[in-house]
Amino acid sequence: MRFSTSIILLAAFIAVPLLSHAKTEARCGLSAGFVVGPSIPDNPDIRDEFMYLYHFEANAKYYFLKVFSISGDLAYQYGAGRPKRLWLEGQVHELDGRGRSFWRAMQSWGTLRLEPLRNYPFNFYLGAGAGYKYIVLERKGRERQIALSNSADEWIPTGMGIAGFDIMLTEFFAYRLEGRMTFAEPKDEFFEEKDLNALEFLTGVNIYF
Repeated sequence: MRFSTSIILLAAFIAVPLLSHAKTEARCGLSAGFVVGPSIPDNPDIRDEFMYLYHFEANAKYYFLKVFSISGDLAYQYGAGRPKRLWLEGQVHELDGRGRSFWRAMQSWGTLRLEPLRNYPFNFYLGAGAGYKYIVLERKGRERQIALSNSADEWIPTGMGIAGFDIMLTEFFAYRLEGRMTFAEPKDEFFEEKDLNALEFLTGVNIYF
């Protein structure tokens, strides 16, 4: 998966000079956007429970020094999974078959992007961000026909690396494609101290002012 991502990014780098053939008018430096897409857990145990999560995100962005932008981002994630086990009173319980689990998370972070082609119809960018994720995870199931359930929540520091591009549709509207790798390490034993890193593929629109 990571090798394929590297190939895609290399192809995008090669395509930038070919696609950036005509400039667009400069704008005031503010933009807002909305993206949606899947968030795929990197850890195989987490991915076995949640094949992917639904990711919804809005952001506001400001340009400075011509080629840099900084944004504030707010996102919501939701997923329904099928766990094999759950934690209860400090013990791991193996479930009869698969149970049910629900993942809900709110994220807030800041992102710094390098956008050297922001005045071109194909704007390729790279960036990094950091912030916090608040996760609520619930699990339900049966062990020897006895109904079990638990839940937990945690604030988790997060970081990310991103790559993407905007394709200008008009002077003020752009189609946005973005890929990112996010990093998060919980401390609560409920999450079994497994990393919650994820690979995300997002698509949406940007509005330039």
